[in-house]
Amino acid sequence: MKRCKPLISLLLCAALLLTAGGADASFKSYFDVDSTEPKIAITVDDCYRLNHLESILDLCQTYGIHMTFFPVGAAIVEENAALWQRIVDEGHEIGNHTYSHPNITTLTAYQLERQLTRTQDALNAVLRAPYPLRLFRPPYGKYNRTIYGNMEALEKLDYHYVIVWFVDHTDPDDAFN
Repeated sequence: MKRCKPLISLLLCAALLLTAGGADASFKSYFDVDSTEPKIAITVDDCYRLNHLESILDLCQTYGIHMTFFPVGAAIVEENAALWQRIVDEGHEIGNHTYSHPNITTLTAYQLERQLTRTQDALNAVLRAPYPLRLFRPPYGKYNRTIYGNMEALEKLDYHYVIVWFVDHTDPDDAFN
């Protein structure tokens, strides 16, 4: 059974990502950030276990923390519209993690574009308004800038940031053991 996997990533803070540029920004991939100031970005991938998301959101609210969620589109369904709206209303970021979690290095540009647009459509439907997905996290952390034109597909859809990680912990029950 798939589960929501918290990934603690030393990446660019969400606020920095949001101010790093607009539609004319060049395409960037982030593994980590060289910074003189300590920063941490907490992200959650897949988002299948919605009860975990509710608990995470409660903790974020208690401690004044903002996170970035990278759900697969198949997990964004109408029955959970209130949860996705809460994520947006509380100031968290949502990024795209594809619709069905494929290894994108095996996809054509068209297939990747379809994965991304299906996720965008699912999110827009539950929020009943357009939400600008601009962050992309490749499933399994695998991507290649040139294979099958995938990076061109990301740029075509106005994604300017590929967010990967270098610290990964898949079990939220013992994340700091």
